[in-house]
Amino acid sequence: GMDSTDVRIGEVQTEMVVTESVGSLGSEDVKRILELAMQQFRQEQDRMSQKQKDTAVFDSSYEAHA
Repeated sequence: GMDSTDVRIGEVQTEMVVTESVGSLGSEDVKRILELAMQQFRQEQDRMSQKQKDTAVFDSSYEAHA
């Protein structure tokens, strides 16, 4: 759904920023930096979706006991 689109948009934006601000860095440096950035980005996305899942589970069990 929406989530996969968000991740793709984030990836494209990150790649654009890195390409535009390369300067004196070699392409290997840029690739390494990009990989690190994307790892962080994905971990953040995972944490967010995990949080949403936890909240959903909590909500449904709370309603069941209400």
